[in-house]
Amino acid sequence: MLDRICIGVDGSDCARRATAVGIAIAEAAGAEVDVVHVEVTGRGIESWDSQAVLEDLDDAIEGASVSVERHAIDGPAAASIVEFATDRDADMLVLGRRGLGGVSDRLLGSVVHAVLRRSTVPVLTVPDRTGPFECTDLLVPTDGSEAAERAAPLGATLAGQLDASVHSCYALDLLTVAGPFNAGGVDEGTIAGYEEDGRAAMDRLVERLHETDSRLPVETDVIRDVPHAAIREYARDHDIDLIVMSSTGGSSALGQVLGSTADRVLRTVDVPVLVVMSGQ
Repeated sequence: MLDRICIGVDGSDCARRATAVGIAIAEAAGAEVDVVHVEVTGRGIESWDSQAVLEDLDDAIEGASVSVERHAIDGPAAASIVEFATDRDADMLVLGRRGLGGVSDRLLGSVVHAVLRRSTVPVLTVPDRTGPFECTDLLVPTDGSEAAERAAPLGATLAGQLDASVHSCYALDLLTVAGPFNAGGVDEGTIAGYEEDGRAAMDRLVERLHETDSRLPVETDVIRDVPHAAIREYARDHDIDLIVMSSTGGSSALGQVLGSTADRVLRTVDVPVLVVMSGQ
C-alpha cells in the first residue's frame, strides 16, 4: 500500500512536473501528499524563497482529490529531504530530474544524486516532459539477483493501483558471456543456455509480483544487450510509462550488477524511474 508520498520541489519546471506525477499516483493510491521545499542556508548559497516556490504549485495542488500539505524546511538539501521523508514515514519520495546532457546522457542534479545515495525510502525521479501522466505499461527489470526482485512488491502495487500492464526484461550481455570463452566467440547452444537462465530469473520475478497481486498479467523478454541499453530499448519499444527497479543487486550469474545499471538508466531514459533501495 501507498499511504504517504513526499514530493521535493525547488521551483524548477521539472519539479512542477514531478509534483503533477506524484499527485497523480497519490490519487490512484488514495495516499496523502507532503510537498516540501528546502531553503538552503549558509555557505553563500542562494536558493528560492520557500513561500514563492510552494505558492507556485497552487494549480497542481488545489485540484487534487487527496490531502496535500506544504512544508518549508531549511538545511542541506539532500539530507533534509531524506530526513523529512523518513520522519513522515513516506512510502515514496518524488523528485524531478533535468533533461538530457548530450546525445545519450542525462544530467543528474547533485541533489537527486545525493538523495539516491542516502535514502532508504524508494525514490521516483521524474523527467521534465509535457502532458498529463498516464501509466498504462510498467516495467520491472531483473538481473536474476534477489536484490532486483525486491522491486517486485512495489511494482505490483503500483501496477494494480494505476491499472497498468506489467513487463519484465532480462539483459543477456554477450560481451560478458564471451569473457570465459576463446576469441572464436560463443556458440548458439551456449547462448541458449544463458537465455534459459534469464527466463528462469523472470519466472522468479513474476512469482514475486503475483505474491502481491495474483491477477497481474506479465509480459517478459530476454534481450541481447548490456543491461541499461536493454532496459532503454525495451522501454522505447513497448511504450513504457514507468520503470520500477532496485538500486543495487548482487552479481548475477553473468556478473551484471543492477546498481550501476540503475544509474545509467536514470541518465538515458525519458520516463519516470522508481528506484527501490537496497535492503527494502
